[in-house]
Amino acid sequence: MIDYDFTPLALLPLASAVLSFWVAAFVVSKKRTRATALFGFFQVALGLWQTTNALILCSADASTAFFWSRAAYVGVVFIPIGIYHYCAVLGRFPPAWWGVGLLYGSGVGFLALTYGGRAFLSGVNRYPWGHWFQAGPLHPLFVVFLFGLLIAGTGQLLARSRFLEDENAKRLARRVFWAFVIGGLGSIDLFADYGFNIRPWGALPVSIAVLLLTHLVLFEGLMGVPTIDPGAHHRLLDFFSSLAPFQEQTADIANGTQLTEGQKVLDVACGTGATGAIDKLQQILGVALPPATRKVVGDQLRAFLGDAKFE
Repeated sequence: MIDYDFTPLALLPLASAVLSFWVAAFVVSKKRTRATALFGFFQVALGLWQTTNALILCSADASTAFFWSRAAYVGVVFIPIGIYHYCAVLGRFPPAWWGVGLLYGSGVGFLALTYGGRAFLSGVNRYPWGHWFQAGPLHPLFVVFLFGLLIAGTGQLLARSRFLEDENAKRLARRVFWAFVIGGLGSIDLFADYGFNIRPWGALPVSIAVLLLTHLVLFEGLMGVPTIDPGAHHRLLDFFSSLAPFQEQTADIANGTQLTEGQKVLDVACGTGATGAIDKLQQILGVALPPATRKVVGDQLRAFLGDAKFE
Protein backbone atom coordinates (compact mmCIF):
# COMPACT_ATOMS: atom_id res chain seq x y z
CA MET A 1 0.00 0.00 0.00
CA ILE A 2 1.31 3.46 -0.93
CA ASP A 3 1.11 5.89 1.98
CA TYR A 4 2.50 9.38 2.57
CA ASP A 5 3.23 11.78 5.42
CA PHE A 6 3.87 15.37 4.39
CA THR A 7 7.16 16.98 5.40
CA PRO A 8 8.28 20.58 4.79
CA LEU A 9 11.53 19.19 3.36
CA ALA A 10 9.54 18.27 0.24
CA LEU A 11 8.55 21.85 -0.59
CA LEU A 12 11.86 23.00 -2.06
CA PRO A 13 12.34 20.04 -4.42
CA LEU A 14 8.74 20.41 -5.56
CA ALA A 15 9.22 24.11 -6.28
CA SER A 16 12.44 23.33 -8.15
CA ALA A 17 10.64 20.65 -10.19
CA VAL A 18 7.84 23.01 -11.19
CA LEU A 19 10.33 25.62 -12.39
CA SER A 20 12.35 23.01 -14.32
CA PHE A 21 9.27 21.68 -16.09
CA TRP A 22 8.05 25.19 -16.87
CA VAL A 23 11.30 26.51 -18.34
CA ALA A 24 11.70 23.31 -20.38
CA ALA A 25 8.21 23.70 -21.84
CA PHE A 26 8.72 27.42 -22.45
CA VAL A 27 11.98 27.00 -24.36
CA VAL A 28 10.86 24.06 -26.48
CA SER A 29 7.53 25.73 -27.32
CA LYS A 30 9.28 28.89 -28.51
CA LYS A 31 12.03 27.34 -30.61
CA ARG A 32 12.88 23.82 -31.78
CA THR A 33 16.59 23.24 -32.34
CA ARG A 34 19.07 20.66 -31.09
CA ALA A 35 20.18 23.10 -28.36
CA THR A 36 16.65 23.81 -27.12
CA ALA A 37 15.78 20.10 -27.22
CA LEU A 38 18.81 19.25 -25.09
CA PHE A 39 18.06 22.13 -22.71
CA GLY A 40 14.51 20.87 -22.30
CA PHE A 41 15.73 17.29 -21.93
CA PHE A 42 18.02 17.87 -18.96
CA GLN A 43 15.50 20.26 -17.35
CA VAL A 44 12.81 17.56 -17.52
CA ALA A 45 15.30 15.07 -16.06
CA LEU A 46 15.99 17.52 -13.21
CA GLY A 47 12.26 17.97 -12.69
CA LEU A 48 11.67 14.22 -12.48
CA TRP A 49 14.52 13.86 -10.00
CA GLN A 50 13.24 16.65 -7.74
CA THR A 51 9.63 15.43 -7.92
CA THR A 52 10.58 11.90 -6.88
CA ASN A 53 12.87 13.27 -4.14
CA ALA A 54 9.84 15.01 -2.66
CA LEU A 55 7.79 11.82 -2.90
CA ILE A 56 10.54 9.80 -1.18
CA LEU A 57 10.68 12.31 1.66
CA CYS A 58 6.89 12.11 2.06
CA SER A 59 6.77 8.29 1.93
CA ALA A 60 5.41 6.82 5.12
CA ASP A 61 6.94 3.37 4.65
CA ALA A 62 10.08 1.83 3.17
CA SER A 63 8.36 0.06 0.27
CA THR A 64 6.81 3.31 -0.99
CA ALA A 65 10.15 5.12 -0.61
CA PHE A 66 11.97 2.36 -2.51
CA PHE A 67 9.43 2.52 -5.34
CA TRP A 68 10.12 6.24 -5.80
CA SER A 69 13.87 5.75 -5.32
CA ARG A 70 13.94 3.55 -8.39
CA ALA A 71 11.63 5.90 -10.30
CA ALA A 72 13.97 8.80 -9.49
CA TYR A 73 16.74 7.24 -11.55
CA VAL A 74 14.61 7.52 -14.69
CA GLY A 75 15.60 11.19 -14.44
CA VAL A 76 18.84 10.99 -12.46
CA VAL A 77 20.84 8.87 -14.89
CA PHE A 78 20.13 11.27 -17.75
CA ILE A 79 20.95 14.53 -15.91
CA PRO A 80 24.75 14.33 -16.39
CA ILE A 81 24.28 13.00 -19.93
CA GLY A 82 21.93 15.85 -20.88
CA ILE A 83 24.14 18.49 -19.27
CA TYR A 84 27.28 17.20 -20.98
CA HIS A 85 25.57 17.01 -24.36
CA TYR A 86 24.09 20.52 -23.92
CA CYS A 87 27.50 21.94 -22.90
CA ALA A 88 29.04 20.30 -25.97
CA VAL A 89 26.52 21.97 -28.29
CA LEU A 90 26.74 25.34 -26.51
CA GLY A 91 30.55 25.29 -26.49
CA ARG A 92 30.68 23.85 -30.03
CA PHE A 93 32.56 20.66 -29.27
CA PRO A 94 29.82 18.15 -30.22
CA PRO A 95 30.73 14.49 -29.65
CA ALA A 96 30.84 12.04 -32.55
CA TRP A 97 27.75 9.97 -33.24
CA TRP A 98 29.26 6.95 -31.55
CA GLY A 99 30.07 9.07 -28.49
CA VAL A 100 26.45 10.17 -28.28
CA GLY A 101 25.35 6.55 -28.56
CA LEU A 102 27.77 5.54 -25.82
CA LEU A 103 26.51 8.29 -23.51
CA TYR A 104 22.84 7.47 -23.83
CA GLY A 105 23.52 3.74 -23.91
CA SER A 106 25.30 4.09 -20.56
CA GLY A 107 22.22 5.82 -19.19
CA VAL A 108 20.01 2.95 -20.31
CA GLY A 109 22.50 0.54 -18.73
CA PHE A 110 22.34 2.29 -15.35
CA LEU A 111 18.55 2.33 -15.59
CA ALA A 112 18.60 -1.44 -16.21
CA LEU A 113 20.77 -1.87 -13.11
CA THR A 114 18.28 0.20 -11.11
CA TYR A 115 15.41 -2.17 -11.89
CA GLY A 116 17.47 -5.33 -12.31
CA GLY A 117 18.01 -6.18 -8.66
CA ARG A 118 19.50 -4.70 -5.50
CA ALA A 119 23.11 -4.30 -6.60
CA PHE A 120 22.62 -0.66 -7.65
CA LEU A 121 20.01 0.48 -5.15
CA SER A 122 19.84 -1.92 -2.24
CA GLY A 123 16.87 -0.31 -0.48
CA VAL A 124 16.24 2.86 1.48
CA ASN A 125 17.88 4.45 4.48
CA ARG A 126 15.68 5.59 7.35
CA TYR A 127 16.70 8.83 9.07
CA PRO A 128 14.93 10.95 11.71
CA TRP A 129 13.90 13.36 8.94
CA GLY A 130 12.57 10.66 6.58
CA HIS A 131 13.48 7.99 4.02
CA TRP A 132 16.25 8.34 1.47
CA PHE A 133 18.11 6.32 -1.18
CA GLN A 134 20.39 3.46 -0.12
CA ALA A 135 23.32 2.88 -2.46
CA GLY A 136 24.20 -0.66 -3.47
CA PRO A 137 27.68 -2.08 -4.23
CA LEU A 138 27.52 -0.99 -7.92
CA HIS A 139 26.31 2.53 -7.20
CA PRO A 140 29.83 4.05 -6.99
CA LEU A 141 30.14 3.38 -10.73
CA PHE A 142 27.39 5.92 -11.32
CA VAL A 143 29.02 8.45 -8.97
CA VAL A 144 32.20 8.27 -11.07
CA PHE A 145 30.12 8.55 -14.25
CA LEU A 146 28.20 11.53 -12.83
CA PHE A 147 31.20 13.59 -11.78
CA GLY A 148 33.20 12.60 -14.84
CA LEU A 149 30.55 13.97 -17.22
CA LEU A 150 29.82 17.08 -15.16
CA ILE A 151 33.50 18.02 -14.87
CA ALA A 152 34.25 17.19 -18.51
CA GLY A 153 31.22 19.03 -19.87
CA THR A 154 31.44 22.21 -17.80
CA GLY A 155 35.25 22.31 -17.97
CA GLN A 156 35.27 22.09 -21.76
CA LEU A 157 32.48 24.67 -21.97
CA LEU A 158 34.54 27.14 -19.95
CA ALA A 159 37.69 26.42 -21.97
CA ARG A 160 35.94 26.67 -25.35
CA SER A 161 34.07 29.86 -24.38
CA ARG A 162 37.26 31.84 -25.04
CA PHE A 163 37.12 30.87 -28.70
CA LEU A 164 33.49 31.77 -29.37
CA GLU A 165 33.31 34.54 -31.95
CA ASP A 166 30.67 36.65 -30.20
CA GLU A 167 31.25 38.44 -26.87
CA ASN A 168 27.67 37.84 -25.82
CA ALA A 169 28.05 34.11 -26.54
CA LYS A 170 31.22 34.04 -24.41
CA ARG A 171 29.45 35.77 -21.53
CA LEU A 172 26.44 33.43 -21.69
CA ALA A 173 28.66 30.33 -21.83
CA ARG A 174 30.52 31.45 -18.70
CA ARG A 175 27.29 32.15 -16.85
CA VAL A 176 25.92 28.75 -17.80
CA PHE A 177 29.18 27.25 -16.49
CA TRP A 178 28.69 28.91 -13.09
CA ALA A 179 25.03 27.86 -12.97
CA PHE A 180 26.09 24.24 -13.46
CA VAL A 181 28.84 24.58 -10.84
CA ILE A 182 26.28 25.82 -8.33
CA GLY A 183 23.83 23.08 -9.30
CA GLY A 184 26.57 20.49 -8.92
CA LEU A 185 26.64 21.28 -5.20
CA GLY A 186 23.35 19.40 -5.05
CA SER A 187 25.44 16.23 -5.11
CA ILE A 188 25.81 16.72 -1.34
CA ASP A 189 22.67 14.56 -1.15
CA LEU A 190 24.80 11.56 -2.16
CA PHE A 191 26.22 11.40 1.38
CA ALA A 192 22.81 10.30 2.68
CA ASP A 193 22.82 7.51 0.05
CA TYR A 194 25.83 6.02 1.84
CA GLY A 195 24.50 6.19 5.39
CA PHE A 196 25.55 9.69 6.48
CA ASN A 197 22.79 11.43 8.40
CA ILE A 198 22.84 14.65 6.36
CA ARG A 199 19.56 16.29 5.45
CA PRO A 200 18.97 16.51 1.68
CA TRP A 201 19.55 20.23 1.17
CA GLY A 202 20.82 19.58 -2.36
CA ALA A 203 17.55 20.95 -3.73
CA LEU A 204 18.68 24.44 -2.68
CA PRO A 205 21.71 24.79 -5.00
CA VAL A 206 19.78 22.95 -7.72
CA SER A 207 16.95 25.46 -7.39
CA ILE A 208 19.40 28.36 -7.56
CA ALA A 209 20.96 26.89 -10.70
CA VAL A 210 17.56 26.46 -12.36
CA LEU A 211 16.65 30.04 -11.43
CA LEU A 212 19.89 31.32 -12.95
CA LEU A 213 19.30 29.39 -16.17
CA THR A 214 15.71 30.63 -16.31
CA HIS A 215 16.96 34.20 -15.92
CA LEU A 216 19.45 33.69 -18.74
CA VAL A 217 16.68 32.32 -20.97
CA LEU A 218 14.09 35.01 -20.21
CA PHE A 219 16.26 38.11 -19.95
CA GLU A 220 19.56 37.46 -21.72
CA GLY A 221 18.64 35.41 -24.77
CA LEU A 222 20.41 32.18 -23.80
CA MET A 223 18.35 29.93 -26.06
CA GLY A 224 17.62 32.51 -28.75
CA VAL A 225 13.93 32.75 -27.80
CA PRO A 226 12.07 36.09 -27.39
CA THR A 227 13.32 37.70 -24.20
CA ILE A 228 11.77 40.02 -21.64
CA ASP A 229 13.31 43.47 -21.38
CA PRO A 230 13.39 44.26 -17.62
CA GLY A 231 13.08 47.99 -18.38
CA ALA A 232 10.12 47.58 -20.74
CA HIS A 233 7.46 48.23 -18.11
CA HIS A 234 9.06 51.59 -17.25
CA ARG A 235 9.07 52.59 -20.90
CA LEU A 236 5.47 51.42 -21.22
CA LEU A 237 4.50 53.77 -18.39
CA ASP A 238 6.31 56.62 -20.12
CA PHE A 239 4.59 55.73 -23.38
CA PHE A 240 1.08 55.82 -21.94
CA SER A 241 1.89 58.94 -19.94
CA SER A 242 2.83 60.64 -23.19
CA LEU A 243 -0.74 60.01 -24.43
CA ALA A 244 -2.32 61.70 -21.41
CA PRO A 245 -2.38 65.26 -22.91
CA PHE A 246 -4.68 64.00 -25.66
CA GLN A 247 -7.20 62.44 -23.31
CA GLU A 248 -8.82 65.70 -22.23
CA GLN A 249 -9.19 66.97 -25.80
CA THR A 250 -10.79 63.76 -27.06
CA ALA A 251 -13.19 63.86 -24.11
CA ASP A 252 -14.16 67.42 -25.11
CA ILE A 253 -14.93 66.21 -28.63
CA ALA A 254 -17.12 63.44 -27.28
CA ASN A 255 -19.05 66.04 -25.27
CA GLY A 256 -19.58 68.19 -28.37
CA THR A 257 -17.16 70.96 -27.43
CA GLN A 258 -16.31 73.29 -30.32
CA LEU A 259 -12.65 73.04 -31.33
CA THR A 260 -10.53 75.12 -33.67
CA GLU A 261 -9.22 73.67 -36.90
CA GLY A 262 -5.83 73.08 -35.34
CA GLN A 263 -7.40 71.13 -32.51
CA LYS A 264 -9.33 69.00 -35.00
CA VAL A 265 -6.11 68.16 -36.77
CA LEU A 266 -4.51 67.26 -33.47
CA ASP A 267 -7.46 65.07 -32.55
CA VAL A 268 -7.55 63.30 -35.91
CA ALA A 269 -3.83 62.68 -35.65
CA CYS A 270 -4.35 61.18 -32.21
CA GLY A 271 -7.22 58.99 -33.36
CA THR A 272 -5.68 57.71 -36.56
CA GLY A 273 -2.35 57.20 -34.81
CA ALA A 274 -3.54 54.12 -32.92
CA THR A 275 -1.79 51.86 -35.41
CA GLY A 276 1.41 53.84 -35.00
CA ALA A 277 1.05 53.62 -31.22
CA ILE A 278 0.75 49.85 -31.44
CA ASP A 279 3.86 49.75 -33.64
CA LYS A 280 5.70 51.72 -30.96
CA LEU A 281 4.42 49.31 -28.32
CA GLN A 282 5.85 46.39 -30.32
CA GLN A 283 9.24 48.12 -30.45
CA ILE A 284 9.20 48.60 -26.68
CA LEU A 285 8.35 44.96 -26.00
CA GLY A 286 10.71 43.68 -28.68
CA VAL A 287 8.10 41.26 -30.06
CA ALA A 288 5.48 41.35 -32.82
CA LEU A 289 1.95 41.34 -31.46
CA PRO A 290 -0.44 38.83 -33.07
CA PRO A 291 -3.53 40.29 -34.81
CA ALA A 292 -5.86 39.43 -31.94
CA THR A 293 -3.57 41.18 -29.45
CA ARG A 294 -3.26 44.24 -31.72
CA LYS A 295 -7.07 44.51 -31.72
CA VAL A 296 -7.26 44.31 -27.92
CA VAL A 297 -4.53 46.96 -27.52
CA GLY A 298 -6.24 49.17 -30.09
CA ASP A 299 -9.53 48.89 -28.22
CA GLN A 300 -7.79 49.84 -24.98
CA LEU A 301 -6.19 52.88 -26.62
CA ARG A 302 -9.60 53.94 -27.89
CA ALA A 303 -11.08 53.56 -24.42
CA PHE A 304 -8.22 55.55 -22.93
CA LEU A 305 -8.22 58.41 -25.45
CA GLY A 306 -11.92 58.59 -26.24
CA ASP A 307 -14.10 57.14 -28.99
CA ALA A 308 -14.99 60.17 -31.09
CA LYS A 309 -12.30 60.07 -33.74
CA PHE A 310 -11.32 56.41 -33.85
CA GLU A 311 -14.05 55.24 -36.20
